[in-house]
Amino acid sequence: GLCVLLSSPSGMEAFIQHCAREFSTENIQFWNAVNEYKSKFKDEENCLPLPPLDSDDEASGPREDFDAIKEGTQLYKRFVAV
Repeated sequence: GLCVLLSSPSGMEAFIQHCAREFSTENIQFWNAVNEYKSKFKDEENCLPLPPLDSDDEASGPREDFDAIKEGTQLYKRFVAV
């Protein structure tokens, strides 16, 4: 399927060319953005629970997770909620 096609450089190039012909390059932009976002969560350490939003205690949890949620929200707004 598509995952196999996009896993090789030549397949990726073919899909980019197809998207350009179809005037739908946002499809490959979305694919790349989602895969870059997902790659941040391959390590279980990146999946720790969020600290409470009203917490002033920095040691209560990783603030990077909040950034990941913010980045996910930006992906949603850019590609889905249009």
